[in-house]
Amino acid sequence: MHCPLVGRKPGDIDFYVVRENCEGEYSNIGGRLYEGTDQEVATLTEQLNQLPAGSGILATATLIFLVLLATDIAGYTDVFPFVKKTMN
Repeated sequence: MHCPLVGRKPGDIDFYVVRENCEGEYSNIGGRLYEGTDQEVATLTEQLNQLPAGSGILATATLIFLVLLATDIAGYTDVFPFVKKTMN
């Protein structure tokens, strides 16, 4: 079988690659799709609606607890009475 690229140099080949209908597969790669538009809100709403009820609540509560704990230890807040302060 004869290859049409035999004997060709890089300057001899000129072509375009067109990718259509690939937004779903690649939308999370490299940034946000439809940033700041109604379409973005609709997409995020649909993704949230597909999540099980209560997902992420435990992770969010844990993050808030750790932030408050760190600021208490550093002496910036006084939220937890059981924390020994490092700054006075």
